[in-house]
Amino acid sequence: MQNEWWGRGIGSLLLLVFGIGLCLQHWQVFPYHDDWGYAVLSYVTDQTGFVGQHFSQWQLLSFLYDEYLHWSPRFLAFFVQINLFKLGLDAVRLTQVAMLLAWLALSVRLVSGRSRHPLVAVGVVVFLAWPDFITVGGLYWFSASIAYMWGVVPLLLGAWWLRCDASLSWRAVVMLALAALFQEQMAVAVLGMMMSFALIRRLDGDPLPLSRLALRFVPVLMAFGLVIFAPGNFARQSGSSPEGALVEQAAANLGRLGELIAGSSSGVLFWIMVLTCVMLLAWETLAHSERRGWRLMLLAGMVVAILLSIVLPALALLGAGVVWAVLLVHRCWGAPEVAVVAALLAGAFASLALLLVAPGVSGRSLLIFYALVLTPVLYSLYSVSGSLWRRRAGVAIIILILPVAAMDTFEVFEGYASNAPIHRLNQARLLVLSHEVRAGKAVPESVTLTRLPDDRYAETMPYQRPLIETWMKKYYALPPSLELRWQ
Repeated sequence: MQNEWWGRGIGSLLLLVFGIGLCLQHWQVFPYHDDWGYAVLSYVTDQTGFVGQHFSQWQLLSFLYDEYLHWSPRFLAFFVQINLFKLGLDAVRLTQVAMLLAWLALSVRLVSGRSRHPLVAVGVVVFLAWPDFITVGGLYWFSASIAYMWGVVPLLLGAWWLRCDASLSWRAVVMLALAALFQEQMAVAVLGMMMSFALIRRLDGDPLPLSRLALRFVPVLMAFGLVIFAPGNFARQSGSSPEGALVEQAAANLGRLGELIAGSSSGVLFWIMVLTCVMLLAWETLAHSERRGWRLMLLAGMVVAILLSIVLPALALLGAGVVWAVLLVHRCWGAPEVAVVAALLAGAFASLALLLVAPGVSGRSLLIFYALVLTPVLYSLYSVSGSLWRRRAGVAIIILILPVAAMDTFEVFEGYASNAPIHRLNQARLLVLSHEVRAGKAVPESVTLTRLPDDRYAETMPYQRPLIETWMKKYYALPPSLELRWQ
């Protein structure tokens, strides 16, 4: 009992420290690129008849409908994002911090049974080890993070109810359908996870009749269809790939995935973490297996995965994922909590499968994969904690990764912190002008704004894409004729 109390205390303290760190980081993050456009209902389509952000919910719904038809199916994510921006930038920041805390707490809970557990420390290290193409290129760009990351939370909540009910319960299905509405990759991940869990539980003797099981797929399939087959997807991608070039595009995207995963120093940390988890779980399984054929199959799989990593990292990740899945499924029988972990791994890889037919692969496209794969990582390390040597090996890897990951994270923080004073200065200048416009005062023909010292830590600035200036002037209710001079 005393050890459990200490464990809860350590877990609570780690979550508190993690939350404080997230707040410090996110208060250095500002609107970038299309954040400005969506905040004023202007991107591919445009709503008029209001000043600044004083639009009605009906105008917002009209904008989302037009976007759905002509550009993007992410109406739920944009609905949440636009309303939060209407409340203010701090509301967006606070909600993002809450979502990241919920993501970590739910991932730990799925493995250990409770959110406040020392395993939180491993989750924090995994987060610190996320490469900058995930954080700078996605997480710290609100339009991307809300669409890609926030849907992970209802997905994990649905996964927790799958674990509690040991079957596809309606409360889990509702959460999974909600998650699927956030983004295209999320829809594929949810469906892949749900199908994997249903199959594993069916083979393990789940008594739920097939007719009821099929009925519970209906809400998720409807959400999947709304997102994947949205007219905006086809309008956006029309003409992006020449006819008959699907195979070439898939091969190019596979190579790009390999470059992102292991082609940079920041990506290597994650690759080391995955291989470590698979090796430790294989070691644990081999140590408790009396079947020689099983041992040889696992060893052969690991050798193939390591050899593939030299030739093509993306295929190596797939090979390691297959071995990892086999190890998890081997532990699933009579253990619905492990079936959920295996299903989340399947969902993570399903999110990558959609990228093979995408016009291109960006760093933020891996955000869902990185977020979902945390639970299998935590489970792999947690499951070997009963063995002294395997536990020591896992701790040693974490300790080796921590300083490098922490330095990379601090470098990202410094980059955003160096830009933050300039953002605040520009914001103050534009707010002053906005107040003068509302007061009926004469507005100058131009206003001088300051360029950022480091553009690497800002998705896209107005002086890099002039269209953003139009959105900014609309956001601050400034006259369209006002010239923004960047120095």
